[in-house]
Amino acid sequence: MGSSNWRPWYVFLTVTMAFTGMALGIKCWHCISEDCHLDPSENYKAVEKQCLSGQYCQKVYYSMYSTMDNRIYDSTVRGCAWNCLPKNDFQNCSTELHGSRGCVVRNCCRDNDLCNEGSRTNVLATSLHFLYMFVFFLCSSHAT
Repeated sequence: MGSSNWRPWYVFLTVTMAFTGMALGIKCWHCISEDCHLDPSENYKAVEKQCLSGQYCQKVYYSMYSTMDNRIYDSTVRGCAWNCLPKNDFQNCSTELHGSRGCVVRNCCRDNDLCNEGSRTNVLATSLHFLYMFVFFLCSSHAT
């Protein structure tokens, strides 16, 4: 079996690994509970969730004043989202807005897993992609 017979396998392996890495999105904290405002790494209700490719991590803080019981309701939610746009209603949160639909702060990111915490798994996958591409390059250059 000549070295040229191996070339299709290197191409197949490289393309497969590249597309596998592209299909994975980032990991985000997922939390829908009363205490999601707490540090998610120390909150048992917050879990790491693998998002779909193209999704963002988001953290949404919501506050509304209820005239029914004269109480302020606060909520923090974390999770994956499509087309996440940062928003900060609190810069112009009037009493009327706070008492009707409430005010929202939405933070979005997709540059790192868990919004600023690295992931050893994704780093390993990226390293393997580069390793396979390097091996493919070496083998294809020596095969000619």
